[in-house]
Amino acid sequence: MRKRLPFLILILMAVLMIAVPAALAAGYDTGVINSDGVSFREGPSTDSGRISKLKEGTTVQILSTNVNAEWHKVEVNGKTGYVNRMYVTLKNASDGDTLLGYVVNVKSNVNVRSSASSDSELLGRADLGSSYTLKSSTPKDGWYAVDYHGHTGYIKKDYLQIAKKATSKQLSSISIKGGELSPEFSPDVYGYVVTADRADITISVTSPSKVSVGDSGKNTLKISLPKTGTKTVRISVGGKTKYSLYIVRNVITVGTYNIKRGNGNLTSMGKMIQEQNPDIMGIQEVYRTAGKINNLLSLRTKHMQYVDFARTISYNGGGEYGIGVLSAYKIVSSESVSLSSGNSEPRILQKVVVSVGKRKVSVYNTHFSWDSASLRAKQFAEVKKIMKRDSNKYKILFGDFNAKAAEFSQLGSTFQIINTKDTHFFDYDGSEIGKNEIDNIIVSTNIQVLNARMINNEYSDHKAIFAYLKFE
Repeated sequence: MRKRLPFLILILMAVLMIAVPAALAAGYDTGVINSDGVSFREGPSTDSGRISKLKEGTTVQILSTNVNAEWHKVEVNGKTGYVNRMYVTLKNASDGDTLLGYVVNVKSNVNVRSSASSDSELLGRADLGSSYTLKSSTPKDGWYAVDYHGHTGYIKKDYLQIAKKATSKQLSSISIKGGELSPEFSPDVYGYVVTADRADITISVTSPSKVSVGDSGKNTLKISLPKTGTKTVRISVGGKTKYSLYIVRNVITVGTYNIKRGNGNLTSMGKMIQEQNPDIMGIQEVYRTAGKINNLLSLRTKHMQYVDFARTISYNGGGEYGIGVLSAYKIVSSESVSLSSGNSEPRILQKVVVSVGKRKVSVYNTHFSWDSASLRAKQFAEVKKIMKRDSNKYKILFGDFNAKAAEFSQLGSTFQIINTKDTHFFDYDGSEIGKNEIDNIIVSTNIQVLNARMINNEYSDHKAIFAYLKFE
């Protein structure tokens, strides 16, 4: 039996704020290595000599990022070298959050020492629940250095819960048991993805004000997820809903994004995509040149490393322009087919086949003409014909369709259109995000659409759309 989208209008929450902080667009000065054994090289190339291997959690200072946004020049322990951007989780230049240590796990108080040793001079005692500003974000020999009444004191890390200094209207920490939070918590970031690795997830938060996780009225909430599914949890501070956690478990996360050739924002685009943890993405308006620029390499993540580029234009002075696919799954095959373009810019339909478990999935990507509805009608008909005769059972189509909502009806009832005129996307304060339907994700009816989100950003003149899918 053919399945359709649920009758309920998708109430979709953007996971990034509409207003992008100026510092985010300006650059980043710190990063954290996100895998073990990451090569720290002498130059921005895998052919360059290796200085050392970096451990997961190592903090690096970002000195510069090359034009392709593929390599960061960094400083580590006084040495300068290069690290591939896939293995660096960037922190905003404004992320100079003050870290606080709250005294926990004691009956009444804990000793504060003059150095990182139980044998050192006793400076005083810190009461249960009191907080102290950390001198360093990492403990030394199992001790945190804190500002203790104007002096540097040391408290064993087992007795401090680390949080970030926040206003009375913000959270100071979010901790997750049973999943991974992305991006890293900051009081000024209000939306997160939680990738669950078990059925039960426990969310705990702290704040200078009264908080409620979900409708519990408490600062800790345990929730359960089915084997495959999604759930959105809102967190209120001082009686006002302010933070949202989008929890996913064993779903396929897909996305589409027109990057406008990077638009000078490749580093920020890459960070945004990394934070959404996608498995497959269709990218439009991609540019590359031999040996220097490759927008797809600028956006891939350590999870989503397979890339496929489909050219539409070759420039006389060198360089190529087209569309591309990023995938966490190995690409079994790829091809592209020309679409009707008239005298306008050439248009194509890109197809890659990936294996998701035992399923063969056809992933399509396109960018339709903007200047003629009649030309788009031909393109819709051609794409529909190609996809219908595809013998693979599961099909996903990404694209910038340059089309009004009504034009998608040309695909008929064979496919599900995720971004329709009846799909509404809301931000945290309840205001609806303005949109049109040109950026879209379309799937075969044997794929269940669990939910979707629109990510508002200032990096391109298009919005990124992500959807959470389950194969039936």
